[in-house]
Amino acid sequence: MAIVLRPENEDRTTLADFLDKLDHAIDLEEADSLIGLAADFRALANDPDMLPRHINAALKRLIDAKQAPVSASSIELASSKNYSLRATVWMPAATDPLAPSLHDAPCVHNHNFNVMAIGYFGPGYVTDIYAYRPNPSLCDIGERVDLRFLERATLGRGDVIIYRESIDAHVLIPPPSVSVSMSLAIFRESTQTTDQYRFDPQSSTIAGFGETAAILRRASVVRLAGEIGNAETIPLLDALLRRSKCRRVREAAVIAASRLVVADVSDRRLLIERGSRDSDEWVRRRAKSLVADLKSSTAKKRKTS
Repeated sequence: MAIVLRPENEDRTTLADFLDKLDHAIDLEEADSLIGLAADFRALANDPDMLPRHINAALKRLIDAKQAPVSASSIELASSKNYSLRATVWMPAATDPLAPSLHDAPCVHNHNFNVMAIGYFGPGYVTDIYAYRPNPSLCDIGERVDLRFLERATLGRGDVIIYRESIDAHVLIPPPSVSVSMSLAIFRESTQTTDQYRFDPQSSTIAGFGETAAILRRASVVRLAGEIGNAETIPLLDALLRRSKCRRVREAAVIAASRLVVADVSDRRLLIERGSRDSDEWVRRRAKSLVADLKSSTAKKRKTS
């Protein structure tokens, strides 16, 4: 389950010192290693001027018309290829409609990376925490999954919650008043090929995918190629099917081939049939279904001609 901590540390540390420890003293491959960083994260959050300094800097850039904020509710404090440190503003449910809010459609979701959050300002958001048991063969919208409610927690000031990659799911509930949290997301090589899901807790089914996940963005581009590609697209889809380590990309390649009507039907069929021999069960299942659809469509055309 997600790790809920209340580290007792009244010391303060600078952002530079925190990042130095993150770069040199933490094993980024293990979620549990973030436990050892929780006290330092608390020390960073103990500085009441740390976030205002970044907000003031963002305002100056806005005045100079040099750079707009990342979003109305998120401020990037630091980033590298291995991590991202952000501050996020959480608004109450009943608020000014022009104010930023991330709670228009709360949903249970997991993450495809390890992330540690800490309360910085205000009462903090409330979160219902679930345990999710990933099953590689269950990965499509509507399929039932092993999802169990565990507890409700509040990310109050100084409180820490560590959400582990894939297996911890939660839903965010608006705080009673404006609150701010900081989150440290840790990226690994697996982040690029791991799904992020949205769940329906009532039916314990997959309700959708994380729209910001890199895996979904890449797969979306591949599927788009099936709609607007040309004859030169088939070899590229074939290369992705052969070489990509990401099953979503390989699945998207066979779907794109099935939709690429400008390409020769025999080339499309060969590619999809190759997908039916893929190492991943879900890709094989999708490809076999598309092969059957393609054969049925071809047979209907022959009858009408």
